[in-house]
Amino acid sequence: MKYTLLVLCFVFVSGCSSVPGYPTNIAIKIGEKCELVGDNILLSSWIWFYDARDPESLSATKKACPK
Repeated sequence: MKYTLLVLCFVFVSGCSSVPGYPTNIAIKIGEKCELVGDNILLSSWIWFYDARDPESLSATKKACPK
């Protein structure tokens, strides 16, 4: 029951959020991906939002994550 409520809350929150500038062309990738920014900054996340019209706009990959 606890997990069902948690999933419903997640769906509600993610459904109400939007990315400014891309109101109708948002795609979501779920899964751990990492992106190296600059020389020493590693971004890691399980949820990535990107422009659905341009799949190359998501530059984070699973290969960039440390093992």
